[in-house]
Amino acid sequence: MPVTKIEQYTTAENKIAKIGRGISHPARLRIIDLINQNGFVKNCQLIKELNLTKTSVANHIQKLKEAELIQIDYEPNFLKITLNQKYSDKLKDLLDTSD
Repeated sequence: MPVTKIEQYTTAENKIAKIGRGISHPARLRIIDLINQNGFVKNCQLIKELNLTKTSVANHIQKLKEAELIQIDYEPNFLKITLNQKYSDKLKDLLDTSD
C-alpha cells in the first residue's frame, strides 16, 4: 500500500508547510498585521477592514487556525481572534518591514 504524501516528510517539514499555507495569502497577512497592531480583532471587524465577504473572511480565519497561527475565543456575538503566543514574536518579525 502506498504511503500518503504527508508521511513522506518529517514532522518539521509538514509543520513549516502548514504555516506556509497559513500565510500564503495577502489577506491572511493583513489579518495577522491587524492582530499585531491591536492585540486582537473581532471577526466582524475583518469584513469591513478587508472589504471581503463574510464567507471569505471565515475561510481565511480557518486557514490561519489550521496553521495554528491564531487562537479564537468565542464571545457571545463575535469571535475574538488573537495570535498564537507560540508564534507571536516570529510573526511580528515577519511583518516588520522597517529593516
